[in-house]
Amino acid sequence: MQAIRPVVIIQTMSETKNRILETMSELLERQGYNGTGLNEIVKLSQTPKGSLYHYFPDGKEEIVAEAIRQKSRGIQELLRHNLAQHDDPAKAVRYHIEFMAQHLAAHECRVGAPLASVVLETATHSERLREACAEAYGNVHEVFKEKLVASGFDDATAIRLMKTIVAAVEGAMILSRAQKDNQPMLDIAASLEILIRAELPTA
Repeated sequence: MQAIRPVVIIQTMSETKNRILETMSELLERQGYNGTGLNEIVKLSQTPKGSLYHYFPDGKEEIVAEAIRQKSRGIQELLRHNLAQHDDPAKAVRYHIEFMAQHLAAHECRVGAPLASVVLETATHSERLREACAEAYGNVHEVFKEKLVASGFDDATAIRLMKTIVAAVEGAMILSRAQKDNQPMLDIAASLEILIRAELPTA
């Protein structure tokens, strides 16, 4: 019994840290960086304040940077799964965006664009968070690029299209939240399908 105790402790500590990050991620998406305080994180994650500073001695900025990286990994996983639903890249991109539109509608358009909210609030005064967001966007770009290149697009075209897709989706998410309506996401889904199909390489 003595030998397995350290493993149990490590698992518990890992779960505590993950709960803090998940709580921060949810709050960032719903109310942004400035609207989220450490006391709220402690309360909602049901973790002692001492644990928060144990795992994140630099405080809020460190938690947010790590939450962004964790969120990015989840977005990449979801994106790869959705894009794999169709061989046709135009259909695949539309499928993913319409999936996200349904997610917004299910939450009354109170979620979405978590990276955008952090960038707009912090990029001018926190290099750490700017870099974390830039890295997260870069990871999303790469997933779209992989799909486009696998579909026959050359690197230059794939890079241009991936940036257009991400910029359009982020803008549509912001509009959907402002209007409390997911129609901007549905419109972008249709428009991007047309754009990608028009640029599909010919055999």
